[in-house]
Amino acid sequence: MLKLRKNKKGFTLVELIVVIAIMAVLAGTVAGVTVTQLNKQTDKNNENQARTLANSISGYILDSIPMSSGTGNSVVINSKMENEIKQNYGTLKITYNYTTIPKGEFGVKFTAAANNVPAYITVAYQPKQGNTTKEVAFVTEDGTVLTTTPTAPAAGA
Repeated sequence: MLKLRKNKKGFTLVELIVVIAIMAVLAGTVAGVTVTQLNKQTDKNNENQARTLANSISGYILDSIPMSSGTGNSVVINSKMENEIKQNYGTLKITYNYTTIPKGEFGVKFTAAANNVPAYITVAYQPKQGNTTKEVAFVTEDGTVLTTTPTAPAAGA
């Protein structure tokens, strides 16, 4: 007859599989939370970068690089301004006169004057979290940076 060992040393295969499964679940949870936090941080950085870009555009306007003139949304920002942006922000992926912006990228769009609202440039970005374009700043023809869409002045103002 075979003798049974009284002092078993080591783990059974089932015990090892259970421990590995628990570790995999924990690792998956931690990885998911980490990726979410990294995306939130990237979106916050993109928002700050968009504000900086809007301030630069304001500087270009104040340095006598005007917006294009004309009517309709088909008008683009001045090519000299676009070249300045590309030169100073070449590392950013910027879509000019956007209708959609790829995730994690920036958009700069000219809107012509209409209905007593002055022409303005919108600076936006597409966050990695969600599908809604975030319009961060609006730069008017006089170089003013606004955080809300320009509107017509109130009557009598």
